[in-house]
Amino acid sequence: MRRTAAIVLIFCVVTAGCIGPSTDDQEEVPSRTLSVEEVDSTPTSEKVIGYSQLSSEQQEVFVSAVESEDDNTGIPEEITYEVWIDHEYVEYDDRLYRVVVSAA
Repeated sequence: MRRTAAIVLIFCVVTAGCIGPSTDDQEEVPSRTLSVEEVDSTPTSEKVIGYSQLSSEQQEVFVSAVESEDDNTGIPEEITYEVWIDHEYVEYDDRLYRVVVSAA
């Protein structure tokens, strides 16, 4: 009986570090963040991109940032973010927004 208990105890100690929660259900944290700020200034036209010129995925990210409480949102890995680096402003809904991409 003691031998069986000892074997079970050793098995539990050895496998305790090997068994853990699955990481498949965990949400991936974006490595980049888009921040937006509504501005009144009128920059040069080459720095501005129209909302309609963004891809539908980029539009979703942009709107998410505009509607968030802290004016920023994560950029999923599969979405190209260079458009917000090449253009400092997005014209959306008759308003102008300064956009900044940063590492999260």
